[in-house]
Amino acid sequence: MQHSGSENLWCGDFPRHVYIHWPFCAQRCTYCEFVALIGQAELMPGYGSMLKSEIKKFKHLVAQRDVRTIFWGGGTPSLCPLDIFSDVMSLFKSHDRDFVEATIETNPEDINSESLAAWKASGINRLSIGVQAFDDAILRRANRRHSADDAVEAVELAAGEF
Repeated sequence: MQHSGSENLWCGDFPRHVYIHWPFCAQRCTYCEFVALIGQAELMPGYGSMLKSEIKKFKHLVAQRDVRTIFWGGGTPSLCPLDIFSDVMSLFKSHDRDFVEATIETNPEDINSESLAAWKASGINRLSIGVQAFDDAILRRANRRHSADDAVEAVELAAGEF
């Protein structure tokens, strides 16, 4: 069978690695040059629907392939509403194996018992926690929303779950 366009990415017998971009941020960090949608949470449900639609478009190809890793980057993926996150991850879940690695980039202020449980239930097995610094003065200059104490608390909470 001959494929064209994006379908070519799914041809061949090799493991797949998927990057999911979540472009939303609560605020702009001073060091960040990435394109981000700042303070536009009202757009998240529509973006989530579009994301699910794009994945479903290739579902017939994804189902036949071995998706080994998923990486949620951004933006701030930990701002993704947990129901949307779970729905997106369920589109990749294989009934016969777990992901080798499934990562979400997080910020300390987004880590709590509920988010950790939802991420873990969805197949996440690795967190990338954007602490950036354990010095409150540096965190303020970087326009981060968390304190050094918040970061320590988030890392400890996550370590208890992952």
